Amino acid sequence: MDKKDLKREYKETGQLAGIYQVRNKVNGKIFVKASPNIPAAFNSIKFQLKLGSGFFDASFNREWKEFGEENFEFSVLEELKPSDNEFFDEKAELAKLEEKWIGKLQPFGNSGYNRKKIERQN
Repeated sequence: MDKKDLKREYKETGQLAGIYQVRNKVNGKIFVKASPNIPAAFNSIKFQLKLGSGFFDASFNREWKEFGEENFEFSVLEELKPSDNEFFDEKAELAKLEEKWIGKLQPFGNSGYNRKKIERQN
């Protein structure tokens, strides 16, 4: 199987790539992130928060425990459309979309659980 066939097979598996958010229904705070596999990202976040681990803002872990999973809503903000272009860089496109949505929604401090870019690079 060559590279082209592998890409085609991957696209046909129905992976949902794009930008998602986790919204706290109690206080409206959000977490925004890109993923090449959003369903897997949702499962990963739930697992990490249940264990109290992960790279999340401390308030995200605390509020997940305080308010409970039922008070958090997972949703897709934008789906990344697959491309037949062999030079299409999914990772780069997801990074652009993530920056767009983070810029638009500003999920920092009292509005969200994301860290500002300077903090995320450390």
